Amino acid sequence: MGAGSPEDEPTPSDAVRELDTSGVQDASVVTPYSGTLRVESWAGESTWSVTSGALPPGLSMTSTGVIEGTPTRLGVWTVQVRATGMP
Repeated sequence: MGAGSPEDEPTPSDAVRELDTSGVQDASVVTPYSGTLRVESWAGESTWSVTSGALPPGLSMTSTGVIEGTPTRLGVWTVQVRATGMP
């Protein structure tokens, strides 16, 4: 279909929403950490995954958006995440 037609519009489940990172703070090396990602204006369940990059060594992310573990290296890591399951 042509650009701008209804078929080209994202469906609500494909829509980009703002990530609420207020539950995720800086972590310290060898200090246990836990933080939770959330999607603004969404109270329902979402399934989270890392789509690009990696979390620092020692941290992992659950499918519910909880980042937890004990970081083992100092540094700055860039990670891209995705939440699916929103209406």
